[in-house]
Amino acid sequence: MPAQSLTSLMSFQPFGLLRFLMKYWKNVETDIGSSNMEGHNFSEFNHQIEDFELAWAYPFGDKSLRELIAKEYGVETKNVMVTVGASEANFIVCLALLEKGDKVIVENPAYQTLAEIPRGLGFEIEVLERRYEDAFEFDLARCLEMMRGGARFAILCNPHNPTGVATSENDLKEIAEMAEEQDSYILADEIFRDIMSEGRPPLSYSLSDRFIVTASISKVFGMGGLRLGWVIAQEDLIEKFEGVKEYISVASATPSEQIAKLTFMNRKELLERAWGFVQNNRPIVKGWIESNECVECSTLGVVNFCFPKLIGVDEVQFGRVAAEKYKTLIAPGRFFGLPSHFRLGYGMRTESLEKGLENLSLALNETSS
Repeated sequence: MPAQSLTSLMSFQPFGLLRFLMKYWKNVETDIGSSNMEGHNFSEFNHQIEDFELAWAYPFGDKSLRELIAKEYGVETKNVMVTVGASEANFIVCLALLEKGDKVIVENPAYQTLAEIPRGLGFEIEVLERRYEDAFEFDLARCLEMMRGGARFAILCNPHNPTGVATSENDLKEIAEMAEEQDSYILADEIFRDIMSEGRPPLSYSLSDRFIVTASISKVFGMGGLRLGWVIAQEDLIEKFEGVKEYISVASATPSEQIAKLTFMNRKELLERAWGFVQNNRPIVKGWIESNECVECSTLGVVNFCFPKLIGVDEVQFGRVAAEKYKTLIAPGRFFGLPSHFRLGYGMRTESLEKGLENLSLALNETSS
């Protein structure tokens, strides 16, 4: 009998959002669909970088980098593993912990990989809806019901992508209690947590070691090109994750780790820059939404993006017209599992945002029914 092929064990759907963005990325002038902050140039940091060897990095993260991450989040170095972006961290956690027959809770709408990783690996999915009419608030009661019903693992994004809504500390505590009762784990992608300048929930791992936290420098610090992330978890889980990482990427890039250290050393200034973008631009986004009859939004969220609803407009066609004719990029909602919406990002200089919104208004005029 022939051996079972890898493709019969795993079957991943195309990453629709990435393919849409990549189609237009290099040809647009304004990107107000991405969830990251406006990026940085190497010249901003090269004067702070001392010479270093271009040899192999330590497989699970340079010790001094892990110490910086641990100090920032109030954990021990042994609880931190460095990864090639948060995406690798999320993939490793699922590969290491999920077992045959497991049911996994995933959110909808969602950043596609968070839902697709467990589904593509062949695990049963239970969908936890975030509803527009409820301002995309986290449905704690339904989540707890799913956990009582046998879901052994849940994947949550907090603050949530693409809606920008944060789950409260009280809800996180109740999830933790249920996870301990049911002997389950929660993967918490907290890549946007630091964008919150006020009302920021605690690191979920600090509430319970049933939480496994992933994050990176891609979003808050606009350094996605470095592909540098991390996972925070109890020591025995970190050891399991290390055993998987050895067979995927082995190690992060040495230059990325060196620049990541500078990110943590300059963290205060970088966060103030990010918070400034959000505070200056949120009123502009609110005004633009209110001025367009075919756009509405039940919440602006707490970070640097929101998820407006379109009335009488196909969001993919809208996105194509905006990109092709007006050189402005948005992220259509169907790639997050919810058509008729789009992700609108505003972590950038105000003049770039205003130009992008002006272009979106023109695109709406052409695509509204």
